[in-house]
Amino acid sequence: MAVKIPLKMADGVLVRTIEDLREHFDIVSVLTYYQDGRLVKWLKNGYYDIEAKKISDLDFHRIL
Repeated sequence: MAVKIPLKMADGVLVRTIEDLREHFDIVSVLTYYQDGRLVKWLKNGYYDIEAKKISDLDFHRIL
């Protein structure tokens, strides 16, 4: 499933799917997108509703 708004990872790749995210995963980028809300927006935009719910339920301060 294609996502209209890609997430840019540290290796410069613009990820548009969960598969792309897994392949080019970068913890710093993902945590930044999580903290500013773009990760959940990206997931919802791609109809990854279950994943978006799980991510939005996380407590960022407990992760660190």
